[in-house]
Order: sequence, then C-alpha cells, then structure tokens
Amino acid sequence: MQPGKDLLGDPLPRGAFVRLGTARWRHAHSSAYLHTTFSPDGKTVVTQGDGTLKRWDTATGKLLGQIPEGTGIL
Repeated sequence: MQPGKDLLGDPLPRGAFVRLGTARWRHAHSSAYLHTTFSPDGKTVVTQGDGTLKRWDTATGKLLGQIPEGTGIL
C-alpha cells in the first residue's frame, strides 16, 4: 500500500492511514430513486440520482466520469 492511498490505490483524506469500507460505487443522493443502466458490452454502468449522471468501470468500481446537475445537459 502506498502512503496516502488505500488498498485500491484511491487517495485517502489528509491524516488518514486506512479506509474502513469502500468509497467505490457510491452515488450520494437524497431522492428515493437511483437509476442504474449497464452499457451493452457490460464494461461500464451509469447511475443517476439527484440530477447527476455517473459512469463507473464495472471491473474496478472506479468512477470514470460524471455530469453534475445544472450543466444544462440533463
């Protein structure tokens, strides 16, 4: 494990030594609904909650990109 990173290589907050649980696959939302759609090849998944789209790598759980609410795209 590299200093300042968790076992998956994700950065830790300043002063943290380890992460309990995972930060992967988290789509913070306050609505009652979270929509999920897989790409045709199954390599990515898109989640939508509270007006934000997030695209994830299904093999690693890493966030590949997001389109925040208010961009005029949604």
